[in-house]
Amino acid sequence: MWACTQVVPRTVETDQTCTAKQTGNAVTITSKIAKIGKVTPAAYSDFMRANYAADHFQVKIDTSGDRMDGLFHSYGQASVVFRRHLELVG
Repeated sequence: MWACTQVVPRTVETDQTCTAKQTGNAVTITSKIAKIGKVTPAAYSDFMRANYAADHFQVKIDTSGDRMDGLFHSYGQASVVFRRHLELVG
């Protein structure tokens, strides 16, 4: 689910699956939408079901292995950073 306080729709609940492929330090994460759930306000439900875009990422793992920087691709595009500062969870 994502939420926004400045524009409508305010929230969109989704079920998405994702696949990650790694080549060297490059990782591509591709998502597929399984279901668009509750949309707030409900008046935007049909629009979001027709236009919602899945989340995709293209990132590179840094040399320490605790950070990935890259791009988020969906309906638009933005920079993204994933960080891990704790021990690995297996």
